[in-house]
Amino acid sequence: MFAKLLCKSSLIMKFILYLSLVLFSYEQQCILGKNCPYNQGECITDYCICNKNYHTLLDPTLPPEQQIYCNYKKISQFTPIILEVFLPSIGHFVVRNYWLGLIKLSLLLTFIFSSYSLYNEIKMPELMEVLIEKIGIEEFIGLKKEDEGEEGGDDKKEEEEKKEEEEDEKKNPKLRGRNETKKDKNNYEVKEQVHEEDNNNNENENDNDNKEPLINTGGEEENEEKKDENLPLRFAFEISGVLFSLMYFADLFLYKFNAYTDGYGVPFV
Repeated sequence: MFAKLLCKSSLIMKFILYLSLVLFSYEQQCILGKNCPYNQGECITDYCICNKNYHTLLDPTLPPEQQIYCNYKKISQFTPIILEVFLPSIGHFVVRNYWLGLIKLSLLLTFIFSSYSLYNEIKMPELMEVLIEKIGIEEFIGLKKEDEGEEGGDDKKEEEEKKEEEEDEKKNPKLRGRNETKKDKNNYEVKEQVHEEDNNNNENENDNDNKEPLINTGGEEENEEKKDENLPLRFAFEISGVLFSLMYFADLFLYKFNAYTDGYGVPFV
């Protein structure tokens, strides 16, 4: 009796192993054009190897024999980068990184609201201005060199003009007297202007001395109260500006170097 049971159990175990091997082999079977789409993957030793721009996203609700491999097209890394440069936080939503998008959008809205409440205008964060200047220094070096060259060119022109005048004076002594009279006139006009400015400054000082001193009527206390009321807004303005600036540039670099993935955990192309 016991021997018969052992034989039956061994047969059952063999049948289970056989079925598992069949299912496993069928699971790994690659059929080009069916479970491995054309131009998206290639069948290599019963596996569907995806092309560069595609990735496999398995559907947990379907059995293995109904799965389609290499069914998801990867997103280009330039899509979120370009969107984040011109429309901050929108790039995160497009690639389904919703938490990053919500955090960045909340910081942006906080900064805009506090900036408009304090200054009646929307300012750029100070840290962002500093980072933009530092990043853009190398790009504008060429322009600075051109400007320096232009300044040097003006000095050279003045020197050349002086040399030409001296040569003309040597050739025609009469021109020397005319140039000296022009210089004397210019110096005289400058002295007159300086003298008039000094007289005007003295008159203004006398008028200020004759005026009665102003009396403070509690304006300083009102300003201090206003400052105390605006402390939460100022704190929100400063903190949101710093955090948004750091996140703005960090997102660009992290997308560029593929440190981020999309919402499905798939790396960018």
